[in-house]
Amino acid sequence: MTSTPPIRPSEAILAFYHKRFDFESRARRSEFWWVQLAYFLVGLVAASIDTAILGYPETQIGTPVILLVEFVFLIPLASLTARRLHDVGLTGWAQLPAFILYVEYLPGYEGFVLDGFETGGPERVLTILMYIYLVWILFYFVRSGEAGVNRFGENPKEPPLSDTFD
Repeated sequence: MTSTPPIRPSEAILAFYHKRFDFESRARRSEFWWVQLAYFLVGLVAASIDTAILGYPETQIGTPVILLVEFVFLIPLASLTARRLHDVGLTGWAQLPAFILYVEYLPGYEGFVLDGFETGGPERVLTILMYIYLVWILFYFVRSGEAGVNRFGENPKEPPLSDTFD
């Protein structure tokens, strides 16, 4: 079956915006990674505003503009991640452990995962498991999607079947 070329950054951002609450379909690698790059750049701008204009130290976590960006992007990024996982045949729930890391960065939360190696004990085991999970999930983010239709829908790389016979 023929595949379509990777989508351009502008197309990825538009698809991300239009499918921001779609937890059902599939997302291509190019859509996922272009949006991740855009999100990173928005985060850099937000951090610059927090430090240069609002005067927060660079090392402070949970500054106002960063928190606003996190709030605005939280559900759309969860949706995109679920769709990317669907493309490789996994359930969107596979991203759930990543929210443990997200909670680690909330202001005022004294977490265990990031400083688990210093404290030892069960925290060290949880930290190691979290890093293993991150490597595992990254493998699926960079992997090509399943060919053809899977339980989450049509392959976004392939033209829809209705277009094939026109």
